[in-house]
Amino acid sequence: IIALHGLTLLRELTVCMVLTALYRELMAMPDSTVSADGVREMRTIIVIDEAHHFLKDKKRNAILERLIREIRSKGASVFLMSQSPDDYDQDNFDFTELLEFIFLLQSNAGATKFLQNAFGLSTPEAKTLSAEVANLPAAEAVGKSYGAANVREKINRLRVRQFWREKGK
Repeated sequence: IIALHGLTLLRELTVCMVLTALYRELMAMPDSTVSADGVREMRTIIVIDEAHHFLKDKKRNAILERLIREIRSKGASVFLMSQSPDDYDQDNFDFTELLEFIFLLQSNAGATKFLQNAFGLSTPEAKTLSAEVANLPAAEAVGKSYGAANVREKINRLRVRQFWREKGK
């Protein structure tokens, strides 16, 4: 875990350097193995909190785009966490096209375009889901389900375990 919250001016430079180094190391590795049932071995998970700092800048999000596109075969995944689904709506690259797992907590963003792209919803369905997301209680989320027959089955309600509340119990 690399915590950069204490850095000020050098935060973005540090993140770019670390992500570039991780990219180079992963790309130098052989592809990870795939089991008989089609499941790929996971070697690394890169979690980027406050990803909106990188999504809003064209130069910074180029690093994220390259990571997301190219390291999957190496057994690595990128998890992007941001305050609003709207942060993923970028002019130069649609991050939603590569998002495999989507979890939304309560958000007041008008994220209908994101919901349409990420969940495969029509505009009215996305508006309805956006209103539901805006009213989600604490510790509940909406997630995308795979292999569902219809649109409403693609949307799962999830209970989120809040580890920070359980710490010390």
